[in-house]
Amino acid sequence: YDMNGDGVNDEEATYAYNVDGTLATYAQTSDGAVWVSGTYTYAAGLPVKHVEEYASGFTLVYTWTYDDGGNVLTWYLEYVGNDDVSPTGYTYTYDDQERLLTAVCDADLLTASVCDAGDNYSWSYDDLGHVATYRQSEGFLASYTYSGSCE
Repeated sequence: YDMNGDGVNDEEATYAYNVDGTLATYAQTSDGAVWVSGTYTYAAGLPVKHVEEYASGFTLVYTWTYDDGGNVLTWYLEYVGNDDVSPTGYTYTYDDQERLLTAVCDADLLTASVCDAGDNYSWSYDDLGHVATYRQSEGFLASYTYSGSCE
């Protein structure tokens, strides 16, 4: 990939892993200089924080929370060093079979970065557990039908 536009594909990436095989750190370089690096923090084998630092001076911080079953309850993105953009993310809900039901945007209406405040998405399921509908707050609706075996 030619990240800097000089016509030479001289970008590299390096990765380091924890003993359990989860990604610990990474760095991507262009012309030998690091342009982005990241670290992950885990709890119970699940990522809870990802910090991504860019050479241009800004930092992205992603955070997650989970329920006891390991389902994502919240996901947030914060732009550190940019006061014009507020932390933005989603809150998720699940049914008693741990199927995703809703994703709702949590954001400041004026400074959201990932989604618009109040945006929401919902899923419904048929008796066999297949997705039956997917709906977006903007009005988009997709309906799914299945025939035969879906194994």
